[in-house]
Order: sequence, then C-alpha cells, then structure tokens
Amino acid sequence: MILAALARGCNRNDAQGAPACHAARTRRAAIIPPCCGAKQRLVEPAEYDLMDAAEERMWWYRALHARVLDALARRPGPAGALLDAGCGTGGLLRRLAGLDRPLVGLDFNPAAAARAAAKSGAVAA
Repeated sequence: MILAALARGCNRNDAQGAPACHAARTRRAAIIPPCCGAKQRLVEPAEYDLMDAAEERMWWYRALHARVLDALARRPGPAGALLDAGCGTGGLLRRLAGLDRPLVGLDFNPAAAARAAAKSGAVAA
C-alpha cells in the first residue's frame, strides 16, 4: 500500500492547505521522492550509525525481523536468493543470513548498500 502511494506521488493538502505528502511530514527520510517538488537527499553517514545501533536493540526491529523469519519458515517460496529491497544498513539481511540461502540487498544509496554487504555478507548494490 505504501509503495503504491509513493509510486504515484502525492500532491494532496491537509485540512489547513499545507502539503500533506510524506515529504512535508518527514524530516529525516532517507530519500524524499520529488512528488511535491522536494529535492532528493541521501541520509548522512551519522544517521546510518544511529540506524545500526537502533536495529540491534530496538524492540520494533527485532519483532519485524522475527516476523519475516517466521513467515519464511512457514512459506519459504521457491529455492533461490532472497531480495531485501530497500535494505538500508542491512539489519534484516544479517538476520536472514541464518537461513543458508543466497541473499541480495538493494538500496538507492550506494553507501547504505556497501554497509549492508559488509554487515551481512550479502551481495548488495
């Protein structure tokens, strides 16, 4: 659902007439799509350090990763590589490494992809 909204862009306004898109609501987004004329920007390296630390100790990331692993255990799908699209710093890829399947990480930011590859051993671009 979210991906569909991002793909089609948004030029909506809230009740007060201010831009209601994600670019207006998000101050620290990794990439701001140009739906409202906003310029794209990459996350700064220090922000990735914070993401790495949060993924290791924050309950939400641990729960998300556990749910993905549980879903893959119940329905592993066809043999082959697993793709983490938007892999960021590679926290999920590191958890998926225990599945003994080839892993591929994909991220818009080459620095994030390199960090994910180093962290997980996955092929990342």
